[in-house]
Amino acid sequence: EAERRLRNIRLVMARFNGEELAADVRPQFTVLRARLSPEGVEALLGVSVVERVRTPPMPFIEPSDWVARTVDDIETDTRDGEPVGVIDDGLADHPLLRDLIASRRGFPVGHTFEAIGTHGTMVGGLAAYGDFEASLRDDLPLIAGGPVHEARVLEPDPDRPTQYRFAPEVTVHEVIEQAIQTLNAEEGVRVFNLSIAERDAYSGPHVGLVTERLDELIRELGVVVVVCAGNHAVEPLSAT
Repeated sequence: EAERRLRNIRLVMARFNGEELAADVRPQFTVLRARLSPEGVEALLGVSVVERVRTPPMPFIEPSDWVARTVDDIETDTRDGEPVGVIDDGLADHPLLRDLIASRRGFPVGHTFEAIGTHGTMVGGLAAYGDFEASLRDDLPLIAGGPVHEARVLEPDPDRPTQYRFAPEVTVHEVIEQAIQTLNAEEGVRVFNLSIAERDAYSGPHVGLVTERLDELIRELGVVVVVCAGNHAVEPLSAT
């Protein structure tokens, strides 16, 4: 049935010279990612097996500003802790993270990533040291937990330097799935951090594919996945 649904979609795409980029043929959610003209998109909206057409998810991440300190000003200490898989952009070779990064991987395997941005390093620092804003403010040592395993799935968008994107040749839920399964199987990681939210608010009635697949992976592998609730930009109040 899933294959039949995809065949119907591919027939329509072929009439409009559409380009298939990726597909997931699982029965519970059959997904195809493609590059289409506006006319091709309009035609797909009339195909009975198509439940939803949408643009690719655009990760919404908003780095925060921390107190400006130099490395020489900061004391650090370590304690034994659970390894954490950071699913994000790449982590920079930062002097406070250098000795804590246990492994580095990119997903999908073989993808040539753009130069890393800033978000993954910030998230990796939080995963390694926790809420370190108070320590920076009060001049206290930063206490590092367990090792950090980098699972890079994001890169800066070359066409929009302030935005991030997933690799164009994959479906988003599958690349996150690959990252979790690989780190769990090869590194024994059981705790994952996913500080990535979509810009568009939840509209229902069904949960998104990433949410559904995360729920299944948590049950299948017995892992913990910490996700963000999303960022909300607050407009400053005007002077009165």
